[in-house]
Amino acid sequence: MSVNDAVPAERPARLPFTRRGPFHALVVMVGWLLVSAVAVVLGTVAGLVVMQADPDDVRSLGFDYPWVVTNALAISAITLILASLHMGFVVGEGDRRAGLGNVPIQRPGLMLGLALSATVMTWATASLLGATDPLNLTGVLESAGADVAPAWPWLLPVCNAVILVILVPLGDELFLRGWLWVTLRRVWSVPVVIAATALPFWLLHPDAQWRYLVALIPSTLAFSLVRHYCGSVRASVAAHVIHHAISVALIFALMALGD
Repeated sequence: MSVNDAVPAERPARLPFTRRGPFHALVVMVGWLLVSAVAVVLGTVAGLVVMQADPDDVRSLGFDYPWVVTNALAISAITLILASLHMGFVVGEGDRRAGLGNVPIQRPGLMLGLALSATVMTWATASLLGATDPLNLTGVLESAGADVAPAWPWLLPVCNAVILVILVPLGDELFLRGWLWVTLRRVWSVPVVIAATALPFWLLHPDAQWRYLVALIPSTLAFSLVRHYCGSVRASVAAHVIHHAISVALIFALMALGD
């Protein structure tokens, strides 16, 4: 066989952008957060137009309307869940469960203990800092449902509670401690990954007052420890659900006592 007849070696397949390194994954993460923000804006504007809101309210995104916050929370969470399902498939090279870290929970007792400890510490921190509630959600949960559905004034607060207890934890955890955690842990140590996922977790909880962000530190750390020591994104989702369920129940209780 002559040199000219030699079969050229095949070039190795180029890895998907996300799997080329941790910084590539962080760029993808930022991209999806921007997509989520755009989806919230478009969904809110569409809702205001359908409701025939005042043009000034449409331009300002109409956050004085009780249903707008509900709409924004739901759209953001659903966008992140769908993004996570896609990214889990990419990161897991076709195995979505592996790409998300969706495996049986190890040490469920530790998960429960950390979830309860995080709730206590979060509320204690918020109290010390003079915050009304650590999640800054009293206004959302006491939204005037009668303005949206006069026949069912309880509907909007219940929808908000369901979104906060189920959809928000699913979106946050699958996105940050699912595919992103799996990707970063292939290269970085646990402390670095905890730090790298903490900042976007805070970005998903924007608030003008710094004390609410400080109050999130115990839960941020607890969910990351649960993810690491319990070995599954299911564990951090469960811990997040428990934390939000207790917090929402306490907020409703405080509202009732205030009445």
